[in-house]
Amino acid sequence: LVQMGNGAHALATQILGNADDAADAVHDAFTKVLRRPETYKVSNGPLKPWFFRIVRNGCIDVIRRLNSLRLVRGLKVWRKVASGMRLWGKH
Repeated sequence: LVQMGNGAHALATQILGNADDAADAVHDAFTKVLRRPETYKVSNGPLKPWFFRIVRNGCIDVIRRLNSLRLVRGLKVWRKVASGMRLWGKH
């Protein structure tokens, strides 16, 4: 697995566009695999594509999390704007 680290980081950086987020995604992937190594089955194919799929799925989770945070921040801003409009008698 350690030998795949650079390739996994390159994949995650390509998906996320940010080296720091990519490092977090790869770290999470390594952690998942090391916690439950029995999830890898030789019958499913080579180790590298299996691990890269875990990295890719982790990147998708990061993107979802970031989009969700942006949505929440946007709603907070909108609520402030809307409450300000009520204060000024604008609807």
